[in-house]
Amino acid sequence: MEPNDLIWHAEKLVKSSRGKPKQVDLRRAISASYYSLFHRLLRAAADDLIGGNAAARRSAAYKLLYRGFDHSRMRSISVDIAKAPLPQKLAEATGLAQFSQQIQVTARALVELQQQRHSADYDPQFRASKSDARVAIELARYRGGMFDVAPVRERRLYLLCMLMPQR
Repeated sequence: MEPNDLIWHAEKLVKSSRGKPKQVDLRRAISASYYSLFHRLLRAAADDLIGGNAAARRSAAYKLLYRGFDHSRMRSISVDIAKAPLPQKLAEATGLAQFSQQIQVTARALVELQQQRHSADYDPQFRASKSDARVAIELARYRGGMFDVAPVRERRLYLLCMLMPQR
């Protein structure tokens, strides 16, 4: 799954119709925006641990790691990681008082996009606007992109915290 393809798809859904887009297109654009960030993070974890070449990406180990992430856990850890200072248990686990601004921005974007996706995918009364869809796309593209420029150590810690339960 190419995260940027999901952004492209979301943009296409928003622009696909003349005039006012259909609700289904706007809702799917919001959902695709969330999944763009979701897959960006999973791919980063699997590429880092298993390898980013074609053979590694076809391996059982890559799939196992990729499938090891849970949306709910990713959200709850992201809520805590966006805080400054970090909650004590998380600070002790990571050795950090707080994460960099880039990771905090990414974490907040994940939480916000997941909330928007839940509304778009599951709330029958939710009415998406073109503006809602565009905001979701920009959150995924630019705030999610902050992850790529964060310090490598912090990227790894963020991903590990989302994958591994804290004890």
